[in-house]
Amino acid sequence: MDNNVFENLSSLSNLYMDHNEISYLDERLLSPLISVQYLHFSYNKIRNVSAKLFQGLVELRNVLFSYNLIEDLEISTFQNLPNIFYISLMSNKLKSVPQEITGSKVIKSVSLHLNDFGPLNANTFSNMTQLTGLYISACNLKNVSESLFKYLVNLHTLFMAYNDIEFLFPHTFSNLTSLSTLHLRGNLLQYLPQSLFQGLNSLHKIYLDKNRLQWISPQTLAPLPALSDVYLSFNELKTLAESVFSPSIQLNLLTLDWNPLVCNISICWLWEAQITQITLENINNMVCSGPNPLTGCAWNAIREDLKCPTNNTTSIDNKLRVRWNIVMVNTKVSGNVIKFDNLSYLNCARKCLKNNCHGFSYKKSLGDAECIIQLSKCNQVFTSEAGFMYYMQG
Repeated sequence: MDNNVFENLSSLSNLYMDHNEISYLDERLLSPLISVQYLHFSYNKIRNVSAKLFQGLVELRNVLFSYNLIEDLEISTFQNLPNIFYISLMSNKLKSVPQEITGSKVIKSVSLHLNDFGPLNANTFSNMTQLTGLYISACNLKNVSESLFKYLVNLHTLFMAYNDIEFLFPHTFSNLTSLSTLHLRGNLLQYLPQSLFQGLNSLHKIYLDKNRLQWISPQTLAPLPALSDVYLSFNELKTLAESVFSPSIQLNLLTLDWNPLVCNISICWLWEAQITQITLENINNMVCSGPNPLTGCAWNAIREDLKCPTNNTTSIDNKLRVRWNIVMVNTKVSGNVIKFDNLSYLNCARKCLKNNCHGFSYKKSLGDAECIIQLSKCNQVFTSEAGFMYYMQG
């Protein structure tokens, strides 16, 4: 590439050079781009990045060199770049996390997916206290030191999916008090220590699907006050106790499909939770592994066979009011009618009832604010009268 190709482009802020056949970048190539903030050189054949390549690019924020052939970075590659925020070296030939990245006090987010790291030194990230996002999925990680993330107190997002992790020490994540999203999908975990997530008071979403989990202790997830979404699909869970989730949390979404669930009275709580609180996703793939005669039966067809205790209408109404911030109103419909005072809850409630009742028809008249859903096998009716209503026949 001609070194003068970017002359007279001093005002350029974004440069996209993805999907080319670039194999070499001269250290002077980018020097005219004094205003550039975003550099994209992914999907090329670059092997080396000169320490002088980014010299003088003080406005630079994001650098993407994903899907190249880079084996390491020269010392000082990102030095004197006060605004650098995000580095992506996903799918290169790195055998360890470059020292140029781990020594940075400025970089906030790093994507290193699809590099063949193997074991990481316990002090790999010890200097990166400013880090908010760390992405190390599919990096051939098998063992994770208990102190690997010890100093990442500002980390918000951690991806460790699709590695070969079989075991995690009890305090692996203890210091990640700002963490909101944790991806552990696609590992080999069979057991979660009871104190594994202790102290993660900001954790909203946790992905534990596609592991080998056989049981989850009530002490493992219960101490997470902000928990809203839990992904447990494709594990080996035969049951899930109601006590796994603290009564005080506002759980929104749960996946349990492709687990060998034993459909007995111990999981009856899930039926009420579907109506009053949780969106249980992918229920068409929830099939009972026992006991007979429920073996092989779909989850959404076995409620009567389970003979779950019947909760009274008042109890369910109260839970609905707490969960969705709703108030009682008077309408022409007899029975207990509940008005949603915020239409943003419409889709959530509609989906919840759809998951519990089949044979429904949906008619939209004047937009989402006015709709009618009739569920032929339920005692519930949605009506557009006085807003969006929920009716439970008393």
